[in-house]
Amino acid sequence: MGMYYDAWWLAFENETRGPVLSFYRAALVAAVTGSLVLGIGVLTFWPAALSGLGTPIRHLAGIGNSHATVTVTHTRIASVPVTAPGPNNTGWRHTGVHLTQAACGANGELLIDTDGATIDSALIQCNVRVNANNVTISRSLVAAGGPWAIYKPDAYTNLKVTDVEINGRPGCQAAIAFSHYTATRVNIHGCQDGVRIDADSTLQDSWIHNFWDGTQNGQRIDEPNHDGVSTTGGSNLTIRHNRIDNPHSNNSCIAIGGVYAEPSNVLIEDNYLDGGNYSVLLAPYGNNRVIKDNTFTRNFLTGPVNLAGSYAWSGNVYTDGSPVPG
Repeated sequence: MGMYYDAWWLAFENETRGPVLSFYRAALVAAVTGSLVLGIGVLTFWPAALSGLGTPIRHLAGIGNSHATVTVTHTRIASVPVTAPGPNNTGWRHTGVHLTQAACGANGELLIDTDGATIDSALIQCNVRVNANNVTISRSLVAAGGPWAIYKPDAYTNLKVTDVEINGRPGCQAAIAFSHYTATRVNIHGCQDGVRIDADSTLQDSWIHNFWDGTQNGQRIDEPNHDGVSTTGGSNLTIRHNRIDNPHSNNSCIAIGGVYAEPSNVLIEDNYLDGGNYSVLLAPYGNNRVIKDNTFTRNFLTGPVNLAGSYAWSGNVYTDGSPVPG
């Protein structure tokens, strides 16, 4: 079982970022004469192949190989967090509201294009596109097949998604994308990935679980790899007090990549991280990256973390309270 640094890293530079995924995946496979495989205790790669792939892939290949300053302390004792996000404190159901059907456009999309708009207590059975600033989506259910359940172009800022359940349908690549948003108490399931998170974004108090398995009507249409939270270089990110269930997956719970930028000012704090090949991946570029007070299960394939570059590590434990090495 292995982990492939897949083509979605490359698809991020395209504004639409969705339909191009399959194209880039095929192009990457065709271009690489070697393979980069992270398996159970095994790392195999061909430098000659990697040298022709450009800086982005070499950045990823460099994960775990850095001479940057690392601060590691172990001072915390903890068990399974009883307040971890889950079905009783995320999504719309715990708020007690009754949902009202929202009207989707002829193109199968709900377009929000008014600054300051609020969508509340809505049943939204299509993708949502936010072309406005200061939009709030709250106490609602979004059932969407993607590529993105909720998508906001980078030109707009300050999207808030609160007490929302996102039920991905086959083809959903990620529940929320990409930058300048705050997602709170969101229940995410059914997509290939949880959230794609770029600049100036926060995910907190949320539950990511039960990823899409790549089938539709019993037929396999994709071979998805799963990341709970992922970025290709976003900075000013807060990932706090979330539960990410991704047991025995071949990707990660949290992947901080450095393909297109140097991810800096990143806080990963007080999360419950269950699974992945490595539960946390950290690319070697960027600064002020803090990983603290997280709880890890042992449901990973290779190890709890694969970290590179400069970072501060403290208070991270397994569910039995023993320290996780950083």
